[in-house]
Amino acid sequence: MATYIEISNESKILINDEWHNFSLSDIHTITANNGIVKFSCAPNELVFAQVQDANVEFNMSRDLSNLEMTLLINRRPANGVAVKIYRFSQQSTSQNAPLRIFNGRGVEIFNSNLKYMNVIDNRVYPGGKTYPYDIAVYCPYNYEVDASGHVWYRSWYMMTNRFVKVTDSYKVQYLDSLKTFGIAPEMIIDVSNL
Repeated sequence: MATYIEISNESKILINDEWHNFSLSDIHTITANNGIVKFSCAPNELVFAQVQDANVEFNMSRDLSNLEMTLLINRRPANGVAVKIYRFSQQSTSQNAPLRIFNGRGVEIFNSNLKYMNVIDNRVYPGGKTYPYDIAVYCPYNYEVDASGHVWYRSWYMMTNRFVKVTDSYKVQYLDSLKTFGIAPEMIIDVSNL
């Protein structure tokens, strides 16, 4: 537990010596003409996507250095499908700012000039959910276990700027697959002010 600095609200610690949130590195818009989007990223980066066509189903996979999206285009636009990619990493800056917070070692842990990642949900709902903000999503190959112990893999999604839903799930009978794949919850972030 930090002893040098700690900032909390009534229910939880917001910032302490060990805290270092992810902030926006860059935004890219990629046009997918062939149904595939590939994006290079480092192992310590988080990459979110916003598919800007409500008629496109997509899935995402990620290894250490690449994000790959497959898009099923039901109504292929002549000019392709725009996918916005938001890349986040743990950053510091020596840039002056109205508010800068340092830990006991003198390392900057907050700078008000950085655009920090704001997670607003950690699950994509099968029936869909609309948010009051523009969103981007991280949807790894995901699963959940039902009350009977069956594993349901969720692999295809549809979205607009403020809405996302699961469009495909399939059941695996055995829990052995849990030894291979870890639970990696989908994350939804607010990108409206980025």
